[in-house]
Amino acid sequence: MNRELTFREFLSQSVKEKKFIFFDGGIGTMIQKYPAVSYQIPEDLNFYHPEIIKEIHTLYLEAGANVLTANSFGANKKKLEGENARWSAAEYIKESLKLQKEAVEEFKKAHPDDDTPRFISWDSGQIGKLLEPMGPLTFDEAYEAYKDAAVTAEKNGAQIAILETMSDLYEVKAAILAIQENTNLPIAATMTFQDTLRTLTGADVLTCVTYLESLHPDIIGFNCGGSLEEDKKLAELFTKYSHLPVLVQPNAGLPENINGKDVFKVEPEEFAEIQREIAGTGAMILGGCCGTTPAHIKCMIGKLNGITFTKAEHEEQGNTYLCSYNSTVQVGKNAGPKIIGERINPTGKKKCKEALQNKDMQFILDEAESQINAGAHILDVNVGLPGIDEKEMMCLAVKTIQSTFSIPLQLDSSEPPVLEKALRYYNGKALVNSVNGKQEVMDKVFPLIKKYGGAVTALCIDEEGIAPVAEGRVAVADKIIREAAKYGIPVRDIFIDTLTLTVSSEQKTALETVRAIRMLKEKYGKDGIQFVLGVSNISFGLPRRDIVNSRFFTLALDAGLSAAIINPGAQSMMDTYRAYRSLACFDDNCLDYIQTYTGTLDPTTAKAKEKIIVDAVNDGTISLSLNLGGSAPSH
Repeated sequence: MNRELTFREFLSQSVKEKKFIFFDGGIGTMIQKYPAVSYQIPEDLNFYHPEIIKEIHTLYLEAGANVLTANSFGANKKKLEGENARWSAAEYIKESLKLQKEAVEEFKKAHPDDDTPRFISWDSGQIGKLLEPMGPLTFDEAYEAYKDAAVTAEKNGAQIAILETMSDLYEVKAAILAIQENTNLPIAATMTFQDTLRTLTGADVLTCVTYLESLHPDIIGFNCGGSLEEDKKLAELFTKYSHLPVLVQPNAGLPENINGKDVFKVEPEEFAEIQREIAGTGAMILGGCCGTTPAHIKCMIGKLNGITFTKAEHEEQGNTYLCSYNSTVQVGKNAGPKIIGERINPTGKKKCKEALQNKDMQFILDEAESQINAGAHILDVNVGLPGIDEKEMMCLAVKTIQSTFSIPLQLDSSEPPVLEKALRYYNGKALVNSVNGKQEVMDKVFPLIKKYGGAVTALCIDEEGIAPVAEGRVAVADKIIREAAKYGIPVRDIFIDTLTLTVSSEQKTALETVRAIRMLKEKYGKDGIQFVLGVSNISFGLPRRDIVNSRFFTLALDAGLSAAIINPGAQSMMDTYRAYRSLACFDDNCLDYIQTYTGTLDPTTAKAKEKIIVDAVNDGTISLSLNLGGSAPSH
């Protein structure tokens, strides 16, 4: 084993020197090449036939692999339940690491001039049960199972944790948090995809990258899966979106069933050529999965010998994304502004208050559905109400919404402990509402964003209050952006709220909100800064609030507003939004506008008013009583 560099140091050095890193190939399919050996699960061979496992590791070391994969893929206590396994998960993991150590030490003795860095791993596949709400396994149960395995692995010398062949991002989140909170192991997390280029739970590559990067593993990528042509497409997509090093470990093509056995027919030369092409997309770390052998890995390394790694640079890497477990929303830039539905909030809403007090989740679901149908892209969830456990209620509301809808959420609370619990159990990359320029608040909220991932709404208010002019609010935003950088939070994940003040009481400062957006966009636009406003705050206390709201909304959109917290059921606001998207070329060929308004009438015309009455009569909302004759009523 390399004694001078940790794996993180090796990874950092390789990135800096533009060198590829090589993982080994298939373990399970290599074990199957020893037909006379019987076992209940492959990990049994760590005890029954350790010489076979060591031989496989040695062959991969001779091929030139930097990283060995432990024979511990299924060694998880939850996965072993009901398997009648002879040994515990911890014992399987401990023995798998012992065999890797011995293989590396013996190889080093036999090859004293070989200075190739070598690292041993703890390898884990998925538990085999989907997490709630799709399956029976709770997040905490998955977390505890991975925690036990990770702690055992680190104690027994693992230098990297490999989470591979994963199909449920929520399970990956539980695993990553378990590793990060209980060990110092670097993490490689790789998903597996179906021929639709989506995971079993429906996530596409963009969602996987958005979700995984928010959790800060060291490496992301994919393994196993389908054909090599599909693998090339997956690699192109991963490197298009990812800021992290990408690991690609394909199978040796699709298996063919011959005499009841899966046979992988892609030869080392063909596999190596495909991996050379994949390296050209920007994938830095390469290895193999099912059907690949030491010969495949040796040939692959030979193909890339002397070639310098080139990191992929794509416009998409500067975009802002939020996601649920299988759906991603881009905010701003070429995607244009998005709507954040504001209705799940008890402030000023009697029915919402009653629903929260009674734990009426059907009301929450109905509000979510109505806002989604009205055009919301993100839903704000605020459950702050005196007399209830806000942490418990926030988690209940989030889990309830996510069990039915795949829309990303904005987690809205002024209490950091509430935000922390919500972030921990949120399935995706959320928008957090909010932080501000007060140092005490930044000290509490930014560590949560760093740990759990997410984007953050940042209010332009600090210890001095709200500045009356744009320059003062810009100064607060500058401070917030500088502080966020200390936590590794990129500018593209910051949604600046320049604060909407009520025009009836703050008339001279109302448009300073818009001017501050313009100033900040000019300063940070190239870095992907986003802007969000609670638009309807502008009209509190005024009659016909819809008039002021929609006009102010137009001004803010033109200045660069990229996310609006509004009621998507307000027709005047959505009319403004759709018109702006058409005028600003975010609605290609005005298709959404045409689809929405074709066959409709201007509601202010007599014809429209007549139609409203006719429709109401026809659907029974109102009834007409006709007087066809007779004497007039007496007085």
